[in-house]
Amino acid sequence: YMKLADKVSNNVFVKNMKREEWKELRRSSIGGSDAGAIIGMNKWASPLTVYLDKKGINAFEGNIATKRGAWLEAPIRERCREELGIIVEEVPFMFYSNEHPFMSANIDGLVYTDEKKVIAGVEISGLGGLEIKTSERGEGFKDNELPDSYYSQVQHYMAVLQLPYFILSAYIINKDELKHYVIKRDDAFIEKLVEAEKVFWQEYVEKNVMPAPTGCNAENDVIEMMFKGSQQTIELSEEYEGLC
Repeated sequence: YMKLADKVSNNVFVKNMKREEWKELRRSSIGGSDAGAIIGMNKWASPLTVYLDKKGINAFEGNIATKRGAWLEAPIRERCREELGIIVEEVPFMFYSNEHPFMSANIDGLVYTDEKKVIAGVEISGLGGLEIKTSERGEGFKDNELPDSYYSQVQHYMAVLQLPYFILSAYIINKDELKHYVIKRDDAFIEKLVEAEKVFWQEYVEKNVMPAPTGCNAENDVIEMMFKGSQQTIELSEEYEGLC
């Protein structure tokens, strides 16, 4: 923690935080799970769904997959400690970027090794981060490939925490297999990501301007929920017929 404190000075202890407090805290900044949606690398979310979540209009309450991931996080972290052979520690804090306070990071763990070590074919040393995922059948997790949204997520974390690498460990449930990926810091990607997040926060969230829909399936459910129960009928003029 002292090594990380040198890089990031602003943090909030979240381990014992009540659910409503946690939800409110998440709305106050852009987290790693928002990054892929904002930059267009998450097929399950978009800038619109993230915006509505930040405004408390579309608060995602979780599903069985997210709940299961939370239940399994501690035992998977212990298994990572055994398999990786390096220091792996829980991180009960929400960290905020010194340079961009609208960016935050709540990570699953920190990893550390004094000596150089090869994991998943990549050499690492020093301080890095850990992200834990669970998947029923392992869709998107191949030998040298992982879902784009998770790549965006850990790059966001490295931007906030000024870390050089992340280990992403994915537990494939039906195979009882734990796959490890080492993702190095990509400064060119981070530059684009930070700019996209800055525009999203300043031009949409702070100005209360709703982003345009992108057409992803998640938006259908959100928009239907927003207008559920409405009996209002709007009659369009003929000029809209072509658009319809």
